[in-house]
Amino acid sequence: MKFLQLSQDEISYLLAHTLWNVQDIPGLSSDAIRVADDLSQQIANDLHEYYTYEMRLPNYANRLIKMTKLIDCAKEIAKDNQEVSMMSKIFDIFHIESSGCL
Repeated sequence: MKFLQLSQDEISYLLAHTLWNVQDIPGLSSDAIRVADDLSQQIANDLHEYYTYEMRLPNYANRLIKMTKLIDCAKEIAKDNQEVSMMSKIFDIFHIESSGCL
């Protein structure tokens, strides 16, 4: 994350995007999905305004791709940690190894 030198606005976007991305959550009501979609749209619009008007970056696609990769890596690490935790409980061992995504 240091190589990107993320601003507070970008970190806020990443956190909000992660929080309101509900596509992997089964059993949510259509109202909950609609609220999450509306909020996701709003945070995307806010990030666009930040890049366009505050940072004056007309082309921020490459930066957004790198930020999206951070989200994907974080999900991969969380999944790996869940698997390790489950295995350590099953076999009564404890071992953590980073996935090396970052």
